[in-house]
Amino acid sequence: MALLDAKAKATALKLLNKFGKSGTYKSVVSGAYVDGEVINTVTDYTIKAYISKPTQGEITSGVADISDAIILIASSGLSVTPTPNDLIVFNERTYSVKRNLEVWSGDDVALHRLVGVVR
Repeated sequence: MALLDAKAKATALKLLNKFGKSGTYKSVVSGAYVDGEVINTVTDYTIKAYISKPTQGEITSGVADISDAIILIASSGLSVTPTPNDLIVFNERTYSVKRNLEVWSGDDVALHRLVGVVR
């Protein structure tokens, strides 16, 4: 890991810990079929994240819809890589991950910029 990677990851984590909202990241892994039903494994992770609305550019380009949320999570604050259909819960609101727009600091991902859909 280059020095830039370490500094960027530490800065992202520090800012989100200070200004972020506490929530739960639920990693959903599809399991095997049991009696014709898919059994998923869900693992919970405590996170700090920042939630905002998508930019006009993200909406125009089709990356996000106007009703979506952009959720920032420091990569060093989450031990799994976000994937579509994982869940993020803040208070009583649940978001489903639509896509992960990773922010790279060089060789490593410093920040996960997630497009979330309210469920």
